[in-house]
Amino acid sequence: MQCLRCQAENAADHRYCKACGSPLQPGEVAGDLERAHFLERQGRMAEAAQEYRKALTLDPENVDARYGHGLLLYHEGHLNEAIGEFQRAVSLNATFADAHFTLSVCYYRKCMFEESVSAARQVLAIDPTYFPALYRCGRALFHLGKLDEAIQALEELVRHQPSNTIAYYHLGTAYERKRLWDQAIQAFSRVVAENPQDASSHYHLGLNYRRRLLNDLAVGAFMKVLELDPTDAAAAEQLQNLQK
Repeated sequence: MQCLRCQAENAADHRYCKACGSPLQPGEVAGDLERAHFLERQGRMAEAAQEYRKALTLDPENVDARYGHGLLLYHEGHLNEAIGEFQRAVSLNATFADAHFTLSVCYYRKCMFEESVSAARQVLAIDPTYFPALYRCGRALFHLGKLDEAIQALEELVRHQPSNTIAYYHLGTAYERKRLWDQAIQAFSRVVAENPQDASSHYHLGLNYRRRLLNDLAVGAFMKVLELDPTDAAAAEQLQNLQK
């Protein structure tokens, strides 16, 4: 029997690999999980899911199996089933930050924004440096219309991750909703400084320059959009209006 972890050959009646000690026999939860992980690495997701289900049949309260199976379900687009697995995982281990985070992501994808915020805050209570949860919290709060809280979360994130252009972009959109044009300009300027090819951020810069009556800067921003994407009809119209 070949060990899935180290590929060593073992006698058929061995329960554990002679080379690395990994479980070999079916019917062992650890062995089922080892095979599931190996099959995932090989991209054989359906077979991996089957191994996770075997492990859960033997041990329904195995947190690793719940979480691993939930991830496979998530990537296959089965969000409701994935949520069920992650909920079970955090009920078994309330300090499992990754499971709370994946719950937050699932809720977000289902537009369950209150639940997404709650799960993300659970993550941050466990680990305040789990910055993807801070981002998820900010985005969900934005969709709930809680702009001050969204801005607070995203501002904290960029303090810790000053090169996070995605966070700066969404911070800029939150500033726009609050009519904080100068702060929006600063946020989108940070994005284009890091990523000059981001046409969307140049477009937002143009909008906010125009709102601040900085028309020359607005013209330059919209011209940059058209340089990057000559088919952008909205930027062309904005430029035409400014040049009248």
